Amino acid sequence: MATDGVKIIDGDLAFDIYSTFYEMYNKGESIDALKEKYEADKLINLGENVDYEICITAYALAFWEIGELTSDLLNEAKQIIAQKATVVDWTNEIGDYAGKARQRELDKFLKKISEPPKRPKKRKKAPKSTLSEKEKQFLSEAPNLRLAREHDNVIIQAEQLLEENPKCHEIRYELVECLSEKPSMALGQKFHTLTMEELNAYKSEHTDWKKIEDNCKYMISHRDCEYKEFSETKKKKMYNDWALRIYSQLYSALKEQKKYTEAIKYTEDLLEIISSFRPRNEENYDRFSTKYRRLYECYYLLNDFENLEKIKQRCKNDFPFVKKWDFEDWEKYC
Repeated sequence: MATDGVKIIDGDLAFDIYSTFYEMYNKGESIDALKEKYEADKLINLGENVDYEICITAYALAFWEIGELTSDLLNEAKQIIAQKATVVDWTNEIGDYAGKARQRELDKFLKKISEPPKRPKKRKKAPKSTLSEKEKQFLSEAPNLRLAREHDNVIIQAEQLLEENPKCHEIRYELVECLSEKPSMALGQKFHTLTMEELNAYKSEHTDWKKIEDNCKYMISHRDCEYKEFSETKKKKMYNDWALRIYSQLYSALKEQKKYTEAIKYTEDLLEIISSFRPRNEENYDRFSTKYRRLYECYYLLNDFENLEKIKQRCKNDFPFVKKWDFEDWEKYC
């Protein structure tokens, strides 16, 4: 799997971790709760060296920014960076120049976080909430319930609250996240004894993909539908705040149900959103390429070889600086 971009917070996984961290922080979650979330996310990404590095470094940056980076986490960041997972991945996927760029970014990052921040970030004052007291209580308790593997409890409560207020997207996304991670967390210690193939097969079989699909589609159709009228800054915020995560969850749900044509449609929609505020250049390469890979996967699984060739040409036209496109690797992933 390709790394998410040269910078520390520069791609799907890193943005998801970083934004969730600050959502919790700004809502008043304790440092201990943030550390528990970090430990849980480490387990989820443990089997994939690239994702594991992205997870560790994203959390290290976030904790450093608020002045709570521990020596243990700093050492973890140093150890994982020394393994050069993303440097090797970028070098293999794009070329030597990309691997060197990633290494420079990691070197600067380690130097920065080795000293305390001059001005740690303070919690932002939350805007006046429109949530009911029951909704606020649920959102404050849900992270701890999930860490305690009480996912069924979270799902039941979320669905009851959504019956009363279907427009509460914070709760709906909490439901989607819970449905997605429930199978992995339910394994407990057995999680560490399975291969990645076994983990993926287990999750595929035990996840309610239809429910994830329905809730993601609801959020997409009821949020920021007129985004084309937004400023570039607001489009970027919309993408980072919710579109990135929801479209990614929806893609997984559609692909698992073999709804490849729909997965193509929503991936093209997401590409349109990204294109509205980001140019197709080296800095944004991975942001686009992961979405093109999704299109390629779906056309491959549909045996639509005509569109496979078109996607190959789109990749080459949009990113002429990439020396090698490993389409065979994409097919192996399928």
